[in-house]
Amino acid sequence: MNPAAFLMLVLPLLCAAQISGIVHDPGGAPVAHASVTIDPPALTSSTDEQGRFHFDRLAAGSYHLSVAHEGFDPFTQTVDLTAKPLELSIALKLETLKTSITVSATSLRNSDPNYQSLRKGQLQQVWRVNNLVLKRDVATFTFRSGSFSFLPPELGNVAVAFFTGDGNLQRTRRTSGSASRPLNQPLSIA
Repeated sequence: MNPAAFLMLVLPLLCAAQISGIVHDPGGAPVAHASVTIDPPALTSSTDEQGRFHFDRLAAGSYHLSVAHEGFDPFTQTVDLTAKPLELSIALKLETLKTSITVSATSLRNSDPNYQSLRKGQLQQVWRVNNLVLKRDVATFTFRSGSFSFLPPELGNVAVAFFTGDGNLQRTRRTSGSASRPLNQPLSIA
């Protein structure tokens, strides 16, 4: 074997350098399973459970070290190795998340034809009333004077009516023994 070739193979081993270190998060906790690469030559290792890594038998010289782990920004540093071991402490920074949200809107449309009819309905019929009394099971409405206005019927039924004027609402409250007791309240609706 050529002596020069032999020296080129053995000399790096005799002057072997090593690099090791620990990778941790901003709070100081170790980052396990981070990918650590040193180049040249492209050698890759992974950190152990304590965040430690090491590369042995490297020739003295300048190397590009990079560390990557999901959830952290990539770390890069140039290191110069000599025959002396190099110990590093690498603090990864949390990855900055950038999110873009696009909000667009169109008017919400209720497709129910009954709703649309009521929504677009115009007051059609107006009835003037004087002393009109409507009795129901829970109340009696007395409309002294005023007018009723109605929107168009939906499905054959009056859905909306408005009263403008003076009147009275007398609610009936049930008491024990099924007797009714009237509660008079003035009704003033506009």
